[in-house]
Amino acid sequence: MAGGVGPSFEKGAELLHEMSGVRLGESTVERATEDVGARIAELLAQGTTFGPEVRWRWHRDARGRAVAYCTIDATGTRQQGPKGSKAEGRMAYVGSIYNPPPPDELRAPGQARPAAQARYIAGLYALEQMGPLLRWQAARVGMERADVWVALTDGGSGLEAFAQQNFNRPDLVLILDFYHAASYAEELGQDTAPRRRGPGQGAGGAVVQLAEGGRGRGAAGGAAGVGLAGAEVAGAAGAVGGGRGVL
Repeated sequence: MAGGVGPSFEKGAELLHEMSGVRLGESTVERATEDVGARIAELLAQGTTFGPEVRWRWHRDARGRAVAYCTIDATGTRQQGPKGSKAEGRMAYVGSIYNPPPPDELRAPGQARPAAQARYIAGLYALEQMGPLLRWQAARVGMERADVWVALTDGGSGLEAFAQQNFNRPDLVLILDFYHAASYAEELGQDTAPRRRGPGQGAGGAVVQLAEGGRGRGAAGGAAGVGLAGAEVAGAAGAVGGGRGVL
């Protein structure tokens, strides 16, 4: 694990020593990491999922519906060429099926905040390869039993279509996380009306204010709290997303 999360195998060896007190050379960490990675990739290709098969008790929204969440994102990963030479970075996809705790206002007085539940899959896969891998994870935790499915993305190329193709319920709720929506709107505002912005009046702030103005709460922790005030979210989604059901 240390070799996989470190920016280099040298740093991975340092992290391993920090975590466990074990000292290994950079090349040993590299070989062990690559060997484990190859075995994991082979198992995933065979349809193996890690973690026990369970049936999560999906938390309920403001209308009492059990809600299951999925998300997909891409992140840049640095690469290293032969003999430590520079190499072009690659994009890795990270997907998750998760059951976030409901917001405070949807919990009974005195009820402890439940722990978040999540299953992840990540790797240097093509986007279409992520579909079966993520659906297998969903099946292992009983996602089919949820009343509502919510897919959260940052609006990256192909991600909404991926969610619709792989979690294709007709009432799938697609949510664009507020952080990215706000940053894109702010850039647009700066380009189109740079002289009309006052201090703290960026377009991004307006979008966030709009998003938080309804009864739903917003993004992974907030959208997770989507208490999805039900029909209101669907209505707002249609208005903001041009009728496509995207918030």
